[in-house]
Amino acid sequence: TLKHTGKTTGIVTFSNHPMHILTPKADHTPLYSLEQNLQFLKEADVDFVVLLTFTKQLANQSYTEFLSFLKKHLDFSDLILGKGSTIGKNKKGTQEKIEAFGHTLDFKCQFLEKKKINNIPISTSKIKQLLLKNDTVLAEKMLSRKYTGCYSSSSSSSSSG
Repeated sequence: TLKHTGKTTGIVTFSNHPMHILTPKADHTPLYSLEQNLQFLKEADVDFVVLLTFTKQLANQSYTEFLSFLKKHLDFSDLILGKGSTIGKNKKGTQEKIEAFGHTLDFKCQFLEKKKINNIPISTSKIKQLLLKNDTVLAEKMLSRKYTGCYSSSSSSSSSG
């Protein structure tokens, strides 16, 4: 956590997965329920969570519109994203553009490198592949916790059709 900085830490996330709107026919079964994810954030000592509903209207916002909205309502000083993250319609809010816009709106931006286990980048899709192969040992190592979520081969096959 960022508690050592003395700053309030918050997370902005979506109550629904953006891909449900962007590619509705694909399988987007989550690893964990929204309630489980919120509990994990609470355990991580996050001060607050803002849950937004991802809509077609939100998907059509530019990165400048979205970041301006967040800055107006949250007045944050630091924005932390994962390396390779993009924001806004057509993924136009790249690292360089977000950092430049941060100067305009007076916030610092940091992009964190992807963590790796056994030289494999940790990602939701990789964890799902491991769970489908019943490799819970590596999946749990990537999750840093015992897996008690809702993803399984049966949930994946039943929601993809």
